[in-house]
This record gives sequence, structure tokens and C-alpha cells, in this order.
Amino acid sequence: MSTTPTLASAMTKIADPWTRILTAAESKALLDDMAYKTAAGIGLPELLSIDLDVRGYTVQIVNPMPGGPAERAGLKTGDTVVSIGGRPAEGKQWKDIIAALRVPEGQTVDLEVRNRQEGLRRIQLKSEPLTAPVLVEGKVVEGSTAVIQVRGFTERTSQEVAGLLDSLQPAALELDLQNNPGGSVESMLAVAGLFVGAKPLVGMRGANGAEETLKAVGEQRFTGALTVRVNEGSASAAEALAVGLRHNKRATIVGRKTFGKCLVHDIVPMSDGRALLMTIGRMHAPGQRPWCAEGVKPDSAG
Repeated sequence: MSTTPTLASAMTKIADPWTRILTAAESKALLDDMAYKTAAGIGLPELLSIDLDVRGYTVQIVNPMPGGPAERAGLKTGDTVVSIGGRPAEGKQWKDIIAALRVPEGQTVDLEVRNRQEGLRRIQLKSEPLTAPVLVEGKVVEGSTAVIQVRGFTERTSQEVAGLLDSLQPAALELDLQNNPGGSVESMLAVAGLFVGAKPLVGMRGANGAEETLKAVGEQRFTGALTVRVNEGSASAAEALAVGLRHNKRATIVGRKTFGKCLVHDIVPMSDGRALLMTIGRMHAPGQRPWCAEGVKPDSAG
């Protein structure tokens, strides 16, 4: 005798710690996080500032939101969250971790955090109104050389980068992706298109081993010398952009080894207003294995 599994039981069998059913409110909260539109919080947007390690077990800080309570308290890339509200964080379900961190304005969250330099410390973060950070900035630094800093990928990022390319008119460019936790993959592919045009950028390996190619989109707008700067806070879509530009022989990578976050997540709306958050693959440079946990090595320290 066979039975038809429910969606919840099917997801349990998938055993992916990120995959879960979101209520309408939870879906909006996640989308607001990814777009830096969250009105109040402790400055740890889901999947951008805080995530699980590649095993799906240890809670890690990717990048605290610039100017938010977490950054002001001294949380740094690579810190491990040991407990939340006095309860161990390791091995806890991802949905419960996020629920414990997403508190209303005025409420506090008690954390135990460990890093290599300071060891274990306790901090209290108070939820407060948040101001969306400036994610794209640019300037001429010497002669006809410019630097454009991109600290996240939202729906406006490619337009803002294109505008700076038009206004600065650089002959050579450094694309600064330091402390960029990623964000919208679609936005990243549009930024990549400004430098390579509509070409294959990186590969993505699905859960069943199937391979897919993620392609940059749009017309090439900059053809000059290009350097991409990264550090340990460059993660996910930022790592993909750096890898893809290098693979296309369009840029060299300078700086320090990146965070090592290669997972791609998708949000699928459901007819009843809920949504399904699921992991759909791991990104990698063509012909290489995914950079999860290992990070991307620069060509030089720069």
C-alpha cells in the first residue's frame, strides 16, 4: 500500500536545513532582509549576515549589516554563534534560529559568540529602526583609474553600477567586493553583464548532480582593465561574480581568501499565500568543484 506524502514530510526527507515552508509574513520578512528593507531589527539579515556552515550545523556570522546593532557590538565575519537566548545554537533548526533573532523593535536578544581572537563573549543586541546602507559607491582614485564598491546585490545594483561607469568614465577600474555578503543572484548576473556581456559566468550543481550554467545578462558597458578586490567577508553572489569575471579572463582577483558560501536558494510562491524556501544548487567555476567552505583564492594579495 502506498500513501501520498505531505509537503512537510517530503521536505523532511530532503534533509536540507535551509528548506522550509514560509508563512506570508515570514516570506515578506525574508524578502525585506534580502533587499535591505527591514524596518527594525538587530542587523543580522537572514542569509546575508548570518548563515549555517556547509554542514548545516554551526551558526556563523557572514557580515553584520553596516551601522546596525550587531556591527556596533563588534560582531565580525567568521564569528560563531554559540547560544541565542541562553539556548545552544548549534544543531538547532534554521527556522528556530531566525525566529529567535527576528524580534520586534525595543526587544533584546542575548547571544554568546566565539571568535578566534577574543574567545567566547556575551553580548546583548536591542532591536531598533534600521537604515538601509549605501551599497554602491564610486570615485576616481588616480588619473583615469576608479574604484566602485559594491556591498550587496539588490534590484537596483546593476543600474547604480552602470550609472557610475557612465559618470566616472574610467580607463581602469577596481571593483571592490570586500564585505559583500551577496544577495540577489539575478542582480549579480546583471552586474556581470556590464563587464562581459551576455556570456556564461559560473556553473551550478543541483542536488541531483545536474549541471546548469548561470549566464551574465545585458550589454557590456566597460572594456578597460579590471581588478576585483575581495576579502573574508566576500560571500555567495560576490564570490560568484569574482570567479566568473576571472574565468572569462576579464579580471584578476586581489585581496584575501573569501568566505566560502556557494549555495543558491530560491523562494517559490504557493497558491495559499505561503512560500517554499529551498536550496537549488551550489555554484562553482566551470570545471571545478563548488567553493563552499573553501572560499575563493585571489590571484595576488594586492
